[in-house]
Amino acid sequence: MRSAAAFLFVVLAPLTALASYVSETAGFDSTQQTPSNPRTGSVNDGLAASLDLNDKWSLELDLAGTHDEVTKAVAGSNMRANGGNVFAGALEADFAPTSKWFFDASINFSPATMVQSTTTVAFTPNGGNDQGQEVDADGLINARSSSVGGAVIASWDNGGNPWDTNVIGVIKASHLSTTQALAALATPRGPVDLAELRAYCAGGGAGKPVCRRLGKSLRLLPAQLDEMSIGFVLDETIATNNDLALSGDYYLYSQDPTEVGYFSIASVGRSATVGNGVLLAPQVWDASLSYTRTLGIFEVGLGLGYGPYCGGGAARSLTLKAGWHITKRWKLDGSALLDSDIDTDGSTVGSFTGALGIKYKWGSDVDS
Repeated sequence: MRSAAAFLFVVLAPLTALASYVSETAGFDSTQQTPSNPRTGSVNDGLAASLDLNDKWSLELDLAGTHDEVTKAVAGSNMRANGGNVFAGALEADFAPTSKWFFDASINFSPATMVQSTTTVAFTPNGGNDQGQEVDADGLINARSSSVGGAVIASWDNGGNPWDTNVIGVIKASHLSTTQALAALATPRGPVDLAELRAYCAGGGAGKPVCRRLGKSLRLLPAQLDEMSIGFVLDETIATNNDLALSGDYYLYSQDPTEVGYFSIASVGRSATVGNGVLLAPQVWDASLSYTRTLGIFEVGLGLGYGPYCGGGAARSLTLKAGWHITKRWKLDGSALLDSDIDTDGSTVGSFTGALGIKYKWGSDVDS
């Protein structure tokens, strides 16, 4: 991960002479390993630089690197996965024609990289016939994934006082490509022939969650998922130091999103934003409510989120945030995201995401 952070610094360092602000955010996440979520956690680092071209236009570049942690087998074999490194970036253009209107267009990208993980595969040998007994085996998953996408945002602010209303509309689109291969299968007694699992998924196990997730990986077929979301944010600032925000998104997909394989492996690190956590599966919709209070040079915030997963289960989150305006130019931000999700198999999956960032602003107007 040090090499990833060093690479991002080298790329963004020349921009600091022109930037309006630069920031760095370091984060990590830790999650329970389940059959539908093979991951155990990751560490990441993100750098951002913004440049004001004039009083109406600005540009922002974000780069992030993620190291997905090593995972160990849980079914009793000596299998071990190496994790992987993932990079992501985003380029944004902001336009504020008036004091009330604001527009943003962005593109994001994450080049193809490999992530390796272990997972528990429960199946019945001999094709899943009635004579067989279900066994838990450790599977080694190699996932090579990439993504590209974009977003457009329109925002209107009434500029009121003491009630300041901000209404935001968001449209996002993305393309996720992942090729996942089940490279090996083993129990405490030794390796298992993959042909036995193929026979199970073609016979008595057809339609079961494990076979839906492994369907393409057993045949070495790539999975493509196009996603589009339409969202909104209603933000109300009351008496300057109280901020209440309600947001929501609805998602559309080009195909059944439950058939792309292990979604958490394919999507980890594919965003240039650090600290948002990793979803276990694609969502049908999501909604969140947050409150932020400004106390002099400090800010504290609390947020609640919920969104059902495609194929069953739901994401449930509690977010805590804090900010410290050290000076007019320096600011320190921290966040903690606690999830208690229900995965597509009906299991409760707990996870924690933490992030700490520092931001420095340029410009003569900062001290005014």
